[in-house]
Amino acid sequence: MGEIAQDAAPVMEDVWTPQRIARFWDMVAQEPRLRHLYFSQHYAKSIISVARLFGMAGGKVMDYGCGPGYLSRELANSGFQTTGIEYSLESANAANALMNGLPCWNGCFTNDTLPDSSRENGFDWVFSVEAYEHLRDEWIKNYFLTINKYLKPGGTLVISAPNNENLDDSLIICPCCEAKFHRWGHLRSVAPDDLRRIVESHGFEVVLCNGIDLGQVSNLRVTIADRIIARCGLGGNTCRRVSTDMVPMTMAIKRIIKKSKTRPHLLLIARKL
Repeated sequence: MGEIAQDAAPVMEDVWTPQRIARFWDMVAQEPRLRHLYFSQHYAKSIISVARLFGMAGGKVMDYGCGPGYLSRELANSGFQTTGIEYSLESANAANALMNGLPCWNGCFTNDTLPDSSRENGFDWVFSVEAYEHLRDEWIKNYFLTINKYLKPGGTLVISAPNNENLDDSLIICPCCEAKFHRWGHLRSVAPDDLRRIVESHGFEVVLCNGIDLGQVSNLRVTIADRIIARCGLGGNTCRRVSTDMVPMTMAIKRIIKKSKTRPHLLLIARKL
């Protein structure tokens, strides 16, 4: 028998088109068997704990790329006025269903449907959890411009991503079309120095950008030792880059980083200039 003629297999950039990205996450949002794999199902409380160390005590919060709403739910249940933004319509519907009736939940929208009252400098904090690694190259500039527009002057941006991920570890080959792609649509490996540089280039002062194990953060507290070390000026270069009142908090984070044998997660916190 002769070989069956086949078209050339699509390359990575061709697989994750804007339309396919939206359709993929629409399908994932409607599949109950995948819910336990969402990052924020496991680490939402840890991320909020770090944000509290860096001064998060109230105000309006945006969950940018909120998925079905697991981080948003923790934020709203913690008393923060929370709004979600989603690229996937089905994910937005899932988030609104999950939080239906919560008094601090102000709804999940797309960029096109966000109320005008929230569009300009309306939020004290913007969280973008496990979203940056999914961005197509041509989306990155507008991603930061949009976040900058939503944040109040002096507002805080929180980004998480896999730390220096080896994309090949999640390589999938489609048996139908032979396309090769990352199983979750990650389009870049994110290194701390690279993320710091691009965030600073878009009008932010980075106060934390480190690999960390968020699984060790849930009970993190600023200790007396952290305050003493900060007062004595022993915090190192990272601490010298942040304001005086944030130094003990940074020391607490650094203590966890030093204890971590592996640092699978990358966490960035930055202030809008």
